[in-house]
Amino acid sequence: MTEPKVWMGNDGIMREEYGQKTCITMDIAKEVHAKKLAVSGDQHPLLIHLLHGLGDFEYSSTQLLGSDKEDEITSAAAIVLSLPTEYPILTKLYTERFERHLKHRFPVKVFDNESDAVEWLRQYT
Repeated sequence: MTEPKVWMGNDGIMREEYGQKTCITMDIAKEVHAKKLAVSGDQHPLLIHLLHGLGDFEYSSTQLLGSDKEDEITSAAAIVLSLPTEYPILTKLYTERFERHLKHRFPVKVFDNESDAVEWLRQYT
């Protein structure tokens, strides 16, 4: 498994990138949250790039990722799923899964490409 990457883009959008089929455990969620605090300092829009989908996530990790701590540093989140276009049902299933498990006060939207996601996030910079 590739280690998740977190960085601040020149456009003021914070980015998270996960490797192929990453399973987001509580340890990974804590690590990513700490990295976001280190690069942001305050509230920014967030672009989450899931390469080739998400392997899975532990329920306990959703408690942190859906917490007030996350709301304090994130103004909006765009999730980019790199999935084969011949399987549109997968995007729908992932979207429903994120909406069900990650409850936030900020808007969250799923995209199939980065340029549309960045364009949508610009309104929250």
